[in-house]
Amino acid sequence: MIHRIIEKLVQKRAKQYPIVTLTGPRQSGKSTLCKMLFPNYKYLNLEDLALREFASSDPVGFIQQNQNGVILDEIQRVPELCSQIQVCVDQNKRKGEFILTGSHHLSVRQSINQSLAGRTAILELFPFSLKERQHFPAKDLQEILFQGFYPTIFDQKIKANVFLADYIATYVERDVRNLENIKDLSLFKKFLGLCAGRVGQLLNLSNLSNEVGVSSTTLKSWLAILEATYVVYLLNPFYKNQSKRLVKTPKLYFYDTGLVAHLLGIRQKDQLNNHPLQAALFENMIVSEIKKQIANKGFQWDLYFYRDSKGLEVDLIVDQGTTLLPIEIKMAGTYSSSFLKNKTLIENDLSLATKKWQLIYSGSSQQRSNADVWNFEEFELVT
Repeated sequence: MIHRIIEKLVQKRAKQYPIVTLTGPRQSGKSTLCKMLFPNYKYLNLEDLALREFASSDPVGFIQQNQNGVILDEIQRVPELCSQIQVCVDQNKRKGEFILTGSHHLSVRQSINQSLAGRTAILELFPFSLKERQHFPAKDLQEILFQGFYPTIFDQKIKANVFLADYIATYVERDVRNLENIKDLSLFKKFLGLCAGRVGQLLNLSNLSNEVGVSSTTLKSWLAILEATYVVYLLNPFYKNQSKRLVKTPKLYFYDTGLVAHLLGIRQKDQLNNHPLQAALFENMIVSEIKKQIANKGFQWDLYFYRDSKGLEVDLIVDQGTTLLPIEIKMAGTYSSSFLKNKTLIENDLSLATKKWQLIYSGSSQQRSNADVWNFEEFELVT
């Protein structure tokens, strides 16, 4: 059992709230973590058809039989339970009475907003962080990018290709079918593969629509599925004007680089050497790593990228509320001062308080610079 960084936060929230809701991708380790942290709780998986029928047809009776220390796995399968859970916790007034998990964050959040607002802590568990993955040493960076971070690959010693092929097939056949009435799943799979080819790039739905052969409106609904099920993440551009951030073109990232590599047809890690998207995969890994660090520490921080009209860019900006943390990401074995050549110009344009710049790259962290320089396996966000 690899201890997860988020463990202390989950336990802390269980002492503060009657309900803790843990969301995240399938196979990220939610069930394993909850069973380990709450060994005396009854565990009920709502993927079980008989259990789900009981919970759906008689939510009052179901909760009366299952309270005072229960883990309800995949709560989005029976969202109507949330109303009865609300009644139960309001009557009992016990901390940590229910632990809920879900792998579809929109369904879970809708149920919470309707019934459980103010009664539950909401946390996210992603696949292994770089620090957690270090329990399974890799030969090189290419192996890390190729294998990705899903715990099952390492815990069960399953080859990445085998696991990821099964993951994609199961995801499309089960999750996608449950969420959207797609007549031709082959088109959705094509869309998924084309998204992988655009990792780290500005999302152009019109071009994607032409390549897939379906309307932009349809692609928007498909993209919403990928977001809701923790497959892709859209990184919005940073603007001082808050409303502009929501209407400008975002960048597309996946939560797991192994999944991207598999969708790109990469079947051996050596295929990544000199691959045109290797640097984009490295950038994707760092973006998802920082999302994991934010979630694991319970920070309420937002992520953006920055690009001005002249093409000056910052790969990542962490909005910490009162200050901004700019982060540059470079896949390079040797440090170069050119990595930060536009630093002063960008700071002047932002005209907001920024912390010391962070540079994350694939070389040694022992460098002199006007920024903090990190090897990718060493970087850690601090308050």
